[in-house]
Amino acid sequence: ALIKHAKENGAQFISHGATGKGNDQVRFELSCYSLWPEVKVSFHRPFQITSKTFIIQIIAPWRIKEFTERFQGRQDLLKYASSNKIPVSVTPKAPWSMDANLMHIMITQDAEVYENPLDIFTFLNKIGGIHGVGRIDIVENRFIGL
Repeated sequence: ALIKHAKENGAQFISHGATGKGNDQVRFELSCYSLWPEVKVSFHRPFQITSKTFIIQIIAPWRIKEFTERFQGRQDLLKYASSNKIPVSVTPKAPWSMDANLMHIMITQDAEVYENPLDIFTFLNKIGGIHGVGRIDIVENRFIGL
């Protein structure tokens, strides 16, 4: 959806908040490259594109020296958001985002409610087994070398 909307709205830049401490930045950027091969990554501050040749750029703030000097981590970002009245869904005591995954959902099946993650996993494993859905274990390669 990101690339679709960027193209539809004539975006010049895409930005992500991957911190550079894991493979999220690589997954984000490689996904953009595969969906829009013309995309470029900016490791510097954004600049105005004046050329008629349009190339979108990915801005990676955590790779920009001025950004990392100003913001050392989530707590600094939360302070900035608070002082600038920017609403965010996290708090200083719980500063992490919640992905939409099995640890944060509820399933209702045949009037039975599954809220406990173990119950959800057990239920989905049973359904998956009936339909031949498998699971593999993957050891993630630390592509960025951290």
